[in-house]
Amino acid sequence: MSVRLCLLILVSLASVNDVICDEPQGQYWWGDTGGAPITYPIVLSCRGENDANMYMIGFNQRLIVKVLNIDSLMKMVDSESDIILVLDNVRLNGIRAYNVNTWTGEVYFRLSMNDYSGVNQQAWSMVLGSPGSFSKMVSVSVASALSGRSLPTVVNKRHNINSGVILEAKKQQGYALMLMLVSPARLSVALGITLLLCLLFWWAISKTDMLRVSTMQKFNTPDEKPPYSLALAQMAFWYVLIVASSIYLWVFTDIFVPFSNSVLGILGISTVTGITGMTIDSRCEKQSMEKGSQPYQPSKNLLRDITNDATGSPAVQRVMILVWTMLFGAYYLFDVYRSVSIPEIDESMLILMGLTSSAYLGGKVIDPGTAR
Repeated sequence: MSVRLCLLILVSLASVNDVICDEPQGQYWWGDTGGAPITYPIVLSCRGENDANMYMIGFNQRLIVKVLNIDSLMKMVDSESDIILVLDNVRLNGIRAYNVNTWTGEVYFRLSMNDYSGVNQQAWSMVLGSPGSFSKMVSVSVASALSGRSLPTVVNKRHNINSGVILEAKKQQGYALMLMLVSPARLSVALGITLLLCLLFWWAISKTDMLRVSTMQKFNTPDEKPPYSLALAQMAFWYVLIVASSIYLWVFTDIFVPFSNSVLGILGISTVTGITGMTIDSRCEKQSMEKGSQPYQPSKNLLRDITNDATGSPAVQRVMILVWTMLFGAYYLFDVYRSVSIPEIDESMLILMGLTSSAYLGGKVIDPGTAR
């Protein structure tokens, strides 16, 4: 009799324990458990492929997004590839799901930037633009390519999950994914390459005649050298600036970002200005040598050479093109940093660049003494 009583007590305790601990599996509520459980698809969590740090992901890595009520999501799309990744409420149309596990509710993406053109380039610019550190916290969701509607998500900076209840995070930061923008090693390599490029450019300026006018004139002493050419300096400035910005973008995007048409226009204008300036210089030098005069004064320094005319006074057209080139270059670099892309420059700025270059070349034609 005592054995039966003991068994009865144990069975009763087990039943009570089941009632107390039985939390409905796969059911979640917003805020409290008093209402109906969530029956529509929502994003519950995400993780990267690195087990050591699952909540940090970099480019070209696998991202796994867990969706509650995955069957409802699959009814919204025709195939797995119709599911789009959404970061910080920005749809990345170039990143589509390559696999869906309907048993576990996991949707698999590869965080790649290979499709980095058109609409996708603008979307990535919204996510990555103006980076302030090596990484940033981002919210994660998915969307249907057919309806364009994004799923509600818990993977953001405002919500936490506790025993199946989705709560607003008040004192502590909510759940979000850490997106690694650039690794310190890659950034160090890129900075090293850029620094080497700048040093080579400075060496070319100070130790060689690469940016000086090409002349047959003989100077009095070996220390005297031909003056610097403003046209060649402007052309070299833009080539170095665009190459350096391409290295910067390669670090962040892991791909070679193609040049925009406006950037090709900048290179075209500076190249034509440089070649035309060299042609005018050669003609002026030939005329001066035929008259028995010296076409050039020895070089003073880079700034004085490119801003002064033959009389040694600053020329307005030279100062104008120098100031405009520096301001335009600063604007270009800021736009690259802000958009994390090769920007499309407004046509009015290209026209202004063409006008300043034309004024500079016109001054050389009108006054041959200002050659260079």
